[in-house]
Amino acid sequence: MDRKEIQDLISDGENILWQGKPQFVHYVLGRLFSIEAVLSMVWIGFILSWFLAKYYRESRSYGYAVSLWEWGIIISFYFIITFIAWKHLGSVLAEIFAYGNVAYVVTNLGVYASGGVFRFYCKRCNFSDYRKALVTRGLFDFCFGTGNVACQTPVVWEYKGGTWTENIRAYEVVINNVKEFREVYDLVKSMEWNTYVNGVGCNAIQSDALQDDQKAEEWDWRQ
Repeated sequence: MDRKEIQDLISDGENILWQGKPQFVHYVLGRLFSIEAVLSMVWIGFILSWFLAKYYRESRSYGYAVSLWEWGIIISFYFIITFIAWKHLGSVLAEIFAYGNVAYVVTNLGVYASGGVFRFYCKRCNFSDYRKALVTRGLFDFCFGTGNVACQTPVVWEYKGGTWTENIRAYEVVINNVKEFREVYDLVKSMEWNTYVNGVGCNAIQSDALQDDQKAEEWDWRQ
């Protein structure tokens, strides 16, 4: 599923103000070289080297051949020790394979972020339930000039299996690895500020307000 499908989830009363998708190279490198992925690969490689050195090399030096039954026990023990690392690495690889479903949309009423490996899902936070926005940047974000916008909200709506469900908990809807992260942050803050000052219904007129010089000050949250 692609960005067009996330657009299909937007209601008739919403106007798309920004839409985007992370660049593939930045997206993949940012996940492969994340702290979780690097630590997981280091731990898996270290334990594998230790097992090979202890059981394979020592058995050959003493002229002892490890049986298939013993190898089965060794491999099972190895995967038990490295289970958490494989789990983290698997989640990173799943995020990479989910790239085709990743898309972001900011409307006059909220922020949408889609994803999913085998099944399309989408998360939405409404400006009426909004808490705050943060800009975060990792090593590859600085290298490639990208950034992330994390939208924090106590209430998130999740689209799965064709329906929206509400989760009342502390949560984030994150726009990852986009070059326009500063513009997106300013846009989100403007919508948040205008919602807080003028109420939820005021955002329905944003398309006209942005073109009206007399109302431009309503959308500058820094004033």
